[in-house]
Amino acid sequence: MSLRNRLLLAAGGIALLSLLLSGALSWILVRTLEFDNAHESLDRLIVVQRRSVVRAECYNIPTNLGVLTCTPATKLAAPDVFVERLRALTPTDGVDRLLLVDSRGVVAYDSHSGDANGKTIRLGSSRRVDGQDVPEGAFQLAGVEYIGASATLLGERRDPLGASHMIFARSSAAIEKEAANQLLPRLFLAGFAALLLALIVALLLSRAFAQPLSELAAAAEDLAAGNYSRRVRIGGRDEIGVVGVSFNRM
Repeated sequence: MSLRNRLLLAAGGIALLSLLLSGALSWILVRTLEFDNAHESLDRLIVVQRRSVVRAECYNIPTNLGVLTCTPATKLAAPDVFVERLRALTPTDGVDRLLLVDSRGVVAYDSHSGDANGKTIRLGSSRRVDGQDVPEGAFQLAGVEYIGASATLLGERRDPLGASHMIFARSSAAIEKEAANQLLPRLFLAGFAALLLALIVALLLSRAFAQPLSELAAAAEDLAAGNYSRRVRIGGRDEIGVVGVSFNRM
């Protein structure tokens, strides 16, 4: 294999390795940012949508949009009516499931399919959003990973289903897919640019090495043929320059 091909192969390998390392680091960064943005988006959505769910608990929904809750004397909506109202509220953009849970975290309502009913959900951390702490965290339902944000309702006695909190949930797989869709085109573009740059550098280096070596090889052939006056135009302080000076001296 010629020197030029070796340099090109080495440059391609280095570019590929660099691409793999930068891709892995970029994926970790983009995935982390995407999950953080998804958490914050859920937190803000649930702060806004909490009002709609609380109002839906009332038998007669207050006509005044400024009224957040129905009074303790207000009759509660029937469970089936409340469920129909909840279905009308979901799905919200950026939310896969709406869950209602009691004070123990046991699911009383699931907008997806009801397969989460009776399951227990606990959210650990919280984030400050619009002046209030919003509990958030990750959990698993039916083998699927979700992230979620929670908001407090009126209380178990004021909810037709006996719930005290609502949870907006989003699939972790959907978030990772969005992160991949954002990263892959940029990664391919960066990889192509890195490979092209590496090949250009390799070509320049191969020319810098191969040209003086070719001249030395031709001069050696002339010397072997008896042309002792042959000289090479190679100088410098690097290894090839030293060889050129030694050849002329010889």
